[in-house]
Amino acid sequence: MDIRLLLPMVVFSLWPALPDAAGEPARGGFVEQRQAGDLVYYTGSATLGGMVEKRTDEQTIELIGNRICFYPRGESEKAIPRGETDLRLAWFCFSNYEEAMRMLRFHGPSPDGGCGLTANATATITDYVVDLRESSVFDQARLLNVVASDSPRNIPCPP
Repeated sequence: MDIRLLLPMVVFSLWPALPDAAGEPARGGFVEQRQAGDLVYYTGSATLGGMVEKRTDEQTIELIGNRICFYPRGESEKAIPRGETDLRLAWFCFSNYEEAMRMLRFHGPSPDGGCGLTANATATITDYVVDLRESSVFDQARLLNVVASDSPRNIPCPP
């Protein structure tokens, strides 16, 4: 199964009541720079509101590895580069993992034996790369700045 379709559905079905990050529309934009095979590279930047997660459960680690991913909400979803025929949900993982960990204050293991950390955030990203392969892949972007963020919360493990 394609992780790009599975993971966001799981995330949103488990936490439907989370409030929109800042309720602000996306600011900025991306311009396609070049395509190399199944990878499409964009220049520019955007400031997005949404939910950020670092999942540590075994299934997520097996599917996407040790990543911090961002799930834009509302108007911010429209800032994510998508072709007319690309119907995937808008989400991506940060390419600069260590910097993202520091900027988002996602330090150490999840408290109480949880399966990761989550927070609502408004963040500025750049260097967006769309991965068009039909497999367990995800888009990537570099985190430039965290404009606002809740304190990280524990993600409960599934039953």
